[in-house]
Amino acid sequence: STGGVMPDILLTGAGFSRNWGGWLTNEVFEYLLGCPEMTQDIHTAIWKSKNTNLGFENTLQELRETYERYRDDRFGDNLRIFEQMLVSMFHTMNKSFELTRFNPLVAPFSSDNEVDYVRHWLTRFDVIFTLNQDCLLELQYLPKDIQRLSSHRWKEMYMPGLEEVLS
Repeated sequence: STGGVMPDILLTGAGFSRNWGGWLTNEVFEYLLGCPEMTQDIHTAIWKSKNTNLGFENTLQELRETYERYRDDRFGDNLRIFEQMLVSMFHTMNKSFELTRFNPLVAPFSSDNEVDYVRHWLTRFDVIFTLNQDCLLELQYLPKDIQRLSSHRWKEMYMPGLEEVLS
């Protein structure tokens, strides 16, 4: 219970991670079209989604539905290939986030003791929901001492649908 006080909630979307190099729909489209494992079926599905102003999520859904409908090896291969293309895309984007300083105002040669204004600002919120499919917030919060920065209010992070992949 908040004792009658409304909690401070932040809802972020694609524009948030864009500030740190997150990709927008057209950049995702271009990345996927450049994947060397591209098949003609995937190429057609991506362009169909693009031409109807839908994103890669629609392409993924169509490939899944086609495989479920026909249960053919060709469609299963297309789905597997496209899923791997998406994994590669997010891996590439998230890898760059790991190297990104969260506060663009802090010079790269600065000491680690400098104040990170963005991270401190984010810790003022009671809850942060992100609609982003990238992991900018997770990569910037988990390895950093978020508990200390939030005056020990933040004790955990819940990431529905995400599972740790051991490599």
